[in-house]
Amino acid sequence: VWITAADADQKQHFEATVSAMLAQNRIPSSPHYDVIPDPSAAKVGCGGSTMFALREMARKYGRERILASKVCLIHAGGHSKRIPNHSAYGKIFSTVPMQMPTGHACSMLELKFIMFVDFPALMAPGVWLTCSDDIVFFDSNMCDFTRKGFTALGHPSSLTIGTGHGVFVLDPAPDAPQGLVRECAQF
Repeated sequence: VWITAADADQKQHFEATVSAMLAQNRIPSSPHYDVIPDPSAAKVGCGGSTMFALREMARKYGRERILASKVCLIHAGGHSKRIPNHSAYGKIFSTVPMQMPTGHACSMLELKFIMFVDFPALMAPGVWLTCSDDIVFFDSNMCDFTRKGFTALGHPSSLTIGTGHGVFVLDPAPDAPQGLVRECAQF
């Protein structure tokens, strides 16, 4: 599990938070967790952050190991403009109005693990890309995660909604049922 951070300070905070959550058995202990800060003094956005994280992890672990791995890359919501109270802490660690069986409030990170519990078994080696501030309802049996490379979920939206968000431009696929995975022509 790779989590991006806006800067080195946020990276330290995120690492401490992940360590505390692991110690409290709030998140799975089987994956390895890495926090990758964006390049210093640069606002690179999710696309730039994705490319930078891939480069840094390839340097750390080697390209072949990365290509053979199943990676969940989460953009943690660095310097949030729409929810400024989450800027320092990151949206991925914010709580949602849901109580876990242990009694504590559920974080977005815990909710992501619940929503995507099927993915590791279903996906081929590659990168599952997700952001920190969405709740996705879908049937994982309707998705094809067997192809190597990047996997991300999207939904059709207007230009107004898409402005300021990660946008996928899809090639027309008339034979694909609405809502199923299609080829991304441009990100």
